[in-house]
Amino acid sequence: MRHRLHNAWFHLRRWCRAWTALIGIPLAINAGLVTIALVVQAAVAGHAGWLPLQIQAEAEPVLATIASIMATATALLYSALLVVQQLTTSQFSPRLVSGIPRDPWVQTGAGLTLGTTAYSLFTLAALRTHAAVDQTVGVAIAMVLAAVAFLAFILTLLHISQMIQVNNVIHRVACETAEAIGARMHAARRPAATDPQVVTEHAPQRIRASHSGYLQTVDYDELLALALGEGIAIQVTQPIGEFVTRDVTVFEVYTAANLAPRFVDKLRDTLAIGTTPTVEQDPEYGMRLLVDIALRAISPAINDPSTAVTCLDHMEDLLLLAAEHFDEDEVERQHEGAWVIKHCPTTFTRLLDRACRQLRHYGARDYAVQIRLQRLLLEVAEHTDAPDRLDAIEGHAVGLWAAIERCGWPDHDLVVPRERQARLTAAIARRRAPDGRRAIGG
Repeated sequence: MRHRLHNAWFHLRRWCRAWTALIGIPLAINAGLVTIALVVQAAVAGHAGWLPLQIQAEAEPVLATIASIMATATALLYSALLVVQQLTTSQFSPRLVSGIPRDPWVQTGAGLTLGTTAYSLFTLAALRTHAAVDQTVGVAIAMVLAAVAFLAFILTLLHISQMIQVNNVIHRVACETAEAIGARMHAARRPAATDPQVVTEHAPQRIRASHSGYLQTVDYDELLALALGEGIAIQVTQPIGEFVTRDVTVFEVYTAANLAPRFVDKLRDTLAIGTTPTVEQDPEYGMRLLVDIALRAISPAINDPSTAVTCLDHMEDLLLLAAEHFDEDEVERQHEGAWVIKHCPTTFTRLLDRACRQLRHYGARDYAVQIRLQRLLLEVAEHTDAPDRLDAIEGHAVGLWAAIERCGWPDHDLVVPRERQARLTAAIARRRAPDGRRAIGG
């Protein structure tokens, strides 16, 4: 029974978080403007006749017109969002759709139009209920709000048109991935230590997932606080981005004492498990999104290799960033005897494989994609001397050249690929030499 109640509470919180992210700002603006309407009506009702009835006769049609226009604008805005989501799904990737309604600009524009509609309707209702009360102030506020909301409506449409441009979509995904890589680098540089003694002293108590889904984020700071409070070691057994099934082990807790049910619930609360992966703590998923866009671009239905090349430009930049520090498989955090052992399987080699393997296979006959992949491998090879990384780069280079040879291109089209393949082979050999080591952080 307790397990079912915890599941129900978790799903309720996840539902509330999802809807708050989608309509949180519009609801907040709407509530604020309705509150203003009620305050104005209360103030005016308490001082009937305190202002001359300058536009009392025209107040009702003015308010009705404003409410009608703003309601139409709200409907048009959300209709445009549906069209944009459909376009994003068909042109880029269905996994990019969720970020559009959560955009602060979009939510602010929708909130102003919806809030102005609600304000006008409340003021109109007060006018019809208290016909003798002066509504000059209320109508004047409604007119100002209508002007502001209409301007926000136009700016929101312009912002949406900018959001769906392919370069902006790719740039947004790349920036989110770079932030995730930066957070991973920051965590990797924290002091690491040998295996904690408490891990070897006690058999692990396994904590299982309460429901299935993708592991989106883990609150490691809260985990460390829980470990510190009990003086125990906690190991995260599932990597970020992994699909965890119900009852799979997500934590191993090393302690001699039995864990209280409330403490187990607190451990589970540090996990965010949802229906889709997120980039926040999973840079490999961000790389996957860029690959998805590139694959969709070179498909026969779209046939836009320039977009694929743009994705490769950003993937190269991300790989160079990851080359600075991406070599730990797991990171340990220690504080006064408490331990949290993070499971971080995302390595530089995995990111490189995610970036190259599918594009190397599906873009085998696309000239622009192949030579851009060669340049990516060349640039990455120039910035590392770690043997495992160079082996991975060499493996992709050999596979890429084999795919190019199978294409049967004429000799004059092979001049550039041959030259880049020779440079790539030489760069790998030079970086493997002891005197050629000058990596950023290999």
